[in-house]
Amino acid sequence: MAIKNSEEIKAILKEYGLRITKAREQVLSEYINSKKPLSIFDFKKKKVFSTWDESSIYRNITKLEEAGLIQSVPSSKDMKLYELAPKKDHHHHHHIICTQCEAVQCLHDCSIDGQLSKMAKKAGFTMQGHTLELTGLCAKCSK
Repeated sequence: MAIKNSEEIKAILKEYGLRITKAREQVLSEYINSKKPLSIFDFKKKKVFSTWDESSIYRNITKLEEAGLIQSVPSSKDMKLYELAPKKDHHHHHHIICTQCEAVQCLHDCSIDGQLSKMAKKAGFTMQGHTLELTGLCAKCSK
């Protein structure tokens, strides 16, 4: 869902009740256009954010998370990773984490809902959701 238009990003911020600032536009744009979860250090590596104070990046990430635009994802790293939060009409997804280099990859197919629901029912529960953490070696580390 890459959004190139600043007006679209402003509309999203407004829809989620956030004050529109250039900083929030830039941070949200990074998450929208990223194909992977991002940490504060991913922002610091980018030229446009290299002069930003870390607290400014944290503040904007926190505001986006509190508003429900982004969410934290599992990570074996000591830092938090975030990605766009799924909208109501999008299915959730899981992540796989490389146990060697700690790369995180999104897995967009979650076809185990039915099976997990049956397992929960057998245990006397009504499943309301699930989280699943997968680990392994990425293609680069497998070589």
